[in-house]
Amino acid sequence: MKRRDFLVSWSLLASQALAGARTSSAPDAGTPPTKALPFPHGQPLVAFDTSPDGRLLATGAECTPAHADDPLEGVACWDLQTLTVKWATRLDGGVGLNDQLARGVAFSPDGRLVGANFHTNAVALLDAATGSVLTELNLSSADGPPPWCWSADPARRDSVVVLAEGRHHLAPAKGRTQPLEAPVGRPIALDASGLAVVARDALSRGATTHPLATKNGARVVSVAVSSTALVVGTEPGELLVIDRRSFSVRHRVAVACGALSVSRRGDVVVVILPNGTEAVLVREGRLEPVPGPLARRDWLAFNDGRAVAVSPDGARVATVSPAGEVVEVTAGKQSRLGVVEGADTVIWPSEGRVVALGQRVVGVIEPGRGVVLTSRLG
Repeated sequence: MKRRDFLVSWSLLASQALAGARTSSAPDAGTPPTKALPFPHGQPLVAFDTSPDGRLLATGAECTPAHADDPLEGVACWDLQTLTVKWATRLDGGVGLNDQLARGVAFSPDGRLVGANFHTNAVALLDAATGSVLTELNLSSADGPPPWCWSADPARRDSVVVLAEGRHHLAPAKGRTQPLEAPVGRPIALDASGLAVVARDALSRGATTHPLATKNGARVVSVAVSSTALVVGTEPGELLVIDRRSFSVRHRVAVACGALSVSRRGDVVVVILPNGTEAVLVREGRLEPVPGPLARRDWLAFNDGRAVAVSPDGARVATVSPAGEVVEVTAGKQSRLGVVEGADTVIWPSEGRVVALGQRVVGVIEPGRGVVLTSRLG
């Protein structure tokens, strides 16, 4: 397979002079102006992920035939403290998604590597510190990249599981790819307890299978993974929260599922309803409404995009409206944090910092200060 990849260096452009925290929930006339920084892609985003420590953001952009020679199409890594770009690496055809249950880019559990789908039906593993391509896994003859997931097994932290040609493969960043024995299905978690795979109507690990169909024609529509739980949403309407260690069902909740995300600690699940503009939280099997309306986004895979984010401590949520307004909700009370025009997705990577993004914009918000940093395409 012919490949072209190279790194694009970026100078550090972020300001260090953002002074004086505000205590009000919305920025006022004394708030420092927003600092605008270069956008690392020449095309809109199609995927993103944050590092486990919340310090880095990886983004992926698609490469259209008209921009086939654009060096910026591929993966970029941002520092979320300064919104400067650490590196950008070109991948042939740019980042692509194979279906609604796939991630375009994802950090490894220890944050040292970044994996990315790309359009030459392969998965690339990159060094998160430098952006250098460590390996390309071209295991599929199909049109488009295969489904894959990172290993959470401490002995295999540099490896991914790839479903290609009807079987699973364990592929390290350096070394030989090996076949894995497992039921055929999309890989969603590999840890010391074994490989969990999800098919159209069942979740399996070893000899244990959880049927997901509650009615004829039920199918899996979304999946989310935390360090402690596997969360699966089905259509026409059920949510399963499954313990990763015991593989037992913690909670089974009747709710119509669109996109899913799960808090860092695995105790709060965000369910975007199928209409895309409403959401609920699931805590210990109980449903909690989320104030709306929410921004509707159609540009990301189900597991990548969300208009609701849970704070690192699990006590608060942030939402983004159709107008790009970001609001914090604490114990039912709402406070406006700022507006990032064009944003339809929000993430909460660390305390004191909320990130709002869309296909053409990334903005950093500090509560009390408002939007302090932005990077916008065009």
